[in-house]
Amino acid sequence: MPNLETLDLRECKNLEEVDPSLGHCRMHRELDLSECEKLKKLPELKLGNLIVLTLRGCGGLTETPNFGDMPNLKYLNLRGCGGLTETPNFGDMPNLKTLDLGWWKNLEEVHHSLGHCRMLTELDLSHCEKLKKLPEDLGSLQSLERLNVIFCQNLNELPRELPPNLLELSADYLLASKSIRDLVNQCLKLHKLSISWCGHCKCECIHLLQQHLTRTYIQVFISPSHI
Repeated sequence: MPNLETLDLRECKNLEEVDPSLGHCRMHRELDLSECEKLKKLPELKLGNLIVLTLRGCGGLTETPNFGDMPNLKYLNLRGCGGLTETPNFGDMPNLKTLDLGWWKNLEEVHHSLGHCRMLTELDLSHCEKLKKLPEDLGSLQSLERLNVIFCQNLNELPRELPPNLLELSADYLLASKSIRDLVNQCLKLHKLSISWCGHCKCECIHLLQQHLTRTYIQVFISPSHI
C-alpha cells in the first residue's frame, strides 16, 4: 500500500507491535494508534510525510519513536502514555504545532530542546503530577498561544521568560497567583486565564487579577486535584 495516506488502528487492545513495512508507505500523512494499551514501541518508520501521530492512551509504551524520521510532523498526541518518563528530543520536530503530553504520571521535566519548536502553538502538560519545571527558554516559543499546566502539583513556578504571544493559560491557583505580574507584563495578548484550586483562596490575589479584567478574561473554576 505505497499510496496509503491515513491509517486508523485505534483501540486495538491486543496490538503489541507495528510491522516495520509501514515505513514503506511514503505518502502516509496520519497514523492513529490511540488506546493500543499493549503497544510497547514503534519500529523505525521513515515517514517523511507524516503530519499527525496519535498515541493517546498507549500506557504500555516504554520509549518514544524516532522522530528524526518524521521531520514534517505537526500534531503529536502522547496523552496518557504513563509508561514514558522522558520526553523526546524536540530538535527533530521543527514543524510541530500541537503537543499533548498530559497525564504523564512520572514526568519530572521537559527536554530543553522544546525551545527549537518555533512553530508550536499549543502545549498541554496537564495532570503531570511530578513535573517540577519547564524549560527556561520557554519564552523563545514565539508562536505559542495555549499552555495548559493544570493539576501539575509540583510545578511551583513558571520560567522567568514567558511566550510573548500567549493567548490562553490554564494553571493551578497557586502557580497562577505567583506568576500574575510576569503574565501581565510579558504576555500582552493574554485574554483567557483558567484557574483551578483545591480550596485555596487568597482575596488579595483575586483582587490583583481583577485589576486586569479590562484586557484579560479570567475563568475561575474549582476542581478536586484527582480529576
